[in-house]
Parts: sequence; C-alpha cells; structure tokens
Amino acid sequence: MAIGDTLFDKEKQRLFGSVVAAAMKRSTESLSKMTGAHVQLVSPRFGLIPIASAANLAGGADKPVAGVYLSVSGDASGHILLLFPEQAAYRLVDILCERPLGCSCELDEMGKSCLGEVGNITGTSFLIGLSDHTGLLLRPSPPEVVQDMVGAILSPILAELSMVSNEAFVIETEFTEETTSVVGMLIFVPTGDSLRTILSSVGLAADGD
Repeated sequence: MAIGDTLFDKEKQRLFGSVVAAAMKRSTESLSKMTGAHVQLVSPRFGLIPIASAANLAGGADKPVAGVYLSVSGDASGHILLLFPEQAAYRLVDILCERPLGCSCELDEMGKSCLGEVGNITGTSFLIGLSDHTGLLLRPSPPEVVQDMVGAILSPILAELSMVSNEAFVIETEFTEETTSVVGMLIFVPTGDSLRTILSSVGLAADGD
C-alpha cells in the first residue's frame, strides 16, 4: 500500500525526507555488516494513512511474515517493526547461522535469536541515526520476534493509535539483497505527540501549526 498524503509542503517533505533517509541508511549499513551482504535501500516513504487501511502495509493484512518488534521510549515514543516474508526470513536465518540456503523451514530457537539480533541492530541503528539529526534521546525495548499475518501483528499498534486519531503517521522503507532474494521492510510509527516532537527538533512543524 502506498503511503498517503503527508503533513508537509514540498520543501518540508524534502527536509524531513533527508533526516529519515539518513537514519534508514545507517540501519541498512548495519544490516549489511551483520549479514556480510550488500543490502540496498529503497527510498523511504512517509505520510498519513487511515488507520482502517494501515493493516495493508507490508504486503497486505493476510500476508504471513516474520520479523522483530521494538517499542520506542524516551523523548519520543513509537513502534518499530522489521518484517520479512516468511521465506525471506528463513533465508536470512540460514545466512546468519551459516547454514545452506533453504535449510530453514521454520524459526527454531537459534533462528529466533538470530532474527531478534537483526531487528535489534537494525532498529537501534535507525534510532541512533534519527537521534543524530534531532538531538532526541530515543530508547529501544528489547527485541521481540514476531511471526503471524501482517494484520495480526499490526493490530495492537493500530488499536492504540485509534484511541486518539483515525490516522497514523508511518515511515517505511524496503531493502533488498539481490543474491539471496532477501526483501524486508522497516516501519516506524510515532505515537501521541511524538511526531510533533520529532518535527520540532529539526525545525519543522506540521502545516497549519
């Protein structure tokens, strides 16, 4: 699903986009170092989407995925999800556990540990990159490995957001590693007044403020 209308005019989109891209680049570089593979980043997208259709992120509500969830606290709060199609997650585990590709067909304890570490490093690197450009203290929770349909994974996050708004501000990007066909998505959803806090810290404010 495409990210919807943003809160910004074109100049603010460009400025905020450069901050997001720098943070995403840092997380991608960390993933490349961890896997020993060349991971490529697809241009990040950000904007408002209706909560009712947000479950269609990451390929659709009924798509089975595996990944890692991190909650964010500190000067701003939110949620980070690193999601992979199930088969891509298994290939990534094979790479990290130095197994022959195609060996994994489920997430065993070692696989979950490897995937959790991927999410921890990738999500934390994104937050460090965001902190570098905003000056905000952003703390990730311990990683939680998740495996379910996209809609089921997103449901608790969307339920929380729906208590204060009928829209969600979402930052997402895709990344690929061509030789092993690993494709993933990193999603960041700020909660409460955190979007305003992040924007203010880089000298931006939502249009109309």
